[in-house]
Amino acid sequence: MASIKQIRAFLTVTETGSFTRSAERLFVTQPALTRAIKNFEVEMGVRLFVRGTRSVALTRQGERFLPVAQRLVKEFDSAVADLHEESKGYFGNIHIATGAAFACAMLPAILRDFSRDSPRVKVKIEDANSVGIVQMVNSASIDFGIASLSGDVSRLATHRLLTARLGLLFAPGTTGVPRFIAVNDLGKYRVMRFAPDTSIAGALNSAGMVDSLAGKLGGVEVSSSAVELAMVEHGLGQALVSGLTAMSSQARGFVFVPLAEPEVVRELYLCYRSDLGLSAQATGLARAIVDGIARIKLPEHIALAPNVDL
Repeated sequence: MASIKQIRAFLTVTETGSFTRSAERLFVTQPALTRAIKNFEVEMGVRLFVRGTRSVALTRQGERFLPVAQRLVKEFDSAVADLHEESKGYFGNIHIATGAAFACAMLPAILRDFSRDSPRVKVKIEDANSVGIVQMVNSASIDFGIASLSGDVSRLATHRLLTARLGLLFAPGTTGVPRFIAVNDLGKYRVMRFAPDTSIAGALNSAGMVDSLAGKLGGVEVSSSAVELAMVEHGLGQALVSGLTAMSSQARGFVFVPLAEPEVVRELYLCYRSDLGLSAQATGLARAIVDGIARIKLPEHIALAPNVDL
């Protein structure tokens, strides 16, 4: 079986027309190169060169093999270069999942810069709630997720990115709202219900407030933030959301009032399987997300986690 080393030697001799100059270029002795070419010819079953006293020329079979050899070496070098780039994180595919709030509020600016710096890395983004994201990370169907921790996280490496306060979102142009809304006063508003598997429900449950909200929520339940904003805009009530949803471009003009007495927060984590780790590409994107969040001007109801170390 011919080796890439033998094919390179064949091409070098073809290019220089000399075993002496070829041996110098390949950093081998001339007898070693001569033996290598002879062995190659034996393996191929044909003579590739006509050897003269001062020069070497291709036989008819050698001329036919030349373009094949050039293509093989070119494809081999290209494949090696791709593998090298992939190992360094410059090339490849990344599959992540996050909720609509983070995806709309922060991810566009981060991915714009990441795509500029890593144009050959392709990123696939799935939109899901925190429960679904943790399940996807556990099943290793994605490289990493950005979510509130929910469900079984025993096998996950988790890095807290930020903390966002919960509050009520009012329709654009709403006036006369307080600076803060006490949890006990939620019954004064038409607050839309939320699904039990959402990060909002998880944050309220962690604060021990799910039961206290029973009977204080309206009759409309929406799990999509885009639909939720449309409902609020058209007067169906107020939405209980995190500060991330409030800072997205879709919520521009809406009025966000944080909860108080007690303050309730949603924590957002970057998580992945600890036993699998992250590829070079995924590590590059994860670091871009951490660095990108730090560059975004955040409202007072969102706080960055200190010293995120991936």
